[in-house]
Amino acid sequence: MNRRFTASHEEISALRADMNRQFAESREDAIRRFAEAREETNALRADTNHRFERLEYRNQRLDDRMDRHFLWLLGVQVTVLITVMAALISVVVAR
Repeated sequence: MNRRFTASHEEISALRADMNRQFAESREDAIRRFAEAREETNALRADTNHRFERLEYRNQRLDDRMDRHFLWLLGVQVTVLITVMAALISVVVAR
């Protein structure tokens, strides 16, 4: 009976040691996976920030170009208005 208890105790001890080893390996694997996921997340965040910066720059350039085009359009309209008014004045004065 004692031999069986001793054998059972040794088997349980071996099983416990094996389980502890597997838990330690699992914990190390989980820590490694979390570290990899953190690195990937940081890389994605940096890439996203870079893309937003590029979009902001492109938006600023587009906004500047639209401002320039608006000023050109406004200048052309004022010039046409002055030309039409000068033509009307010259017609009225010529009579």
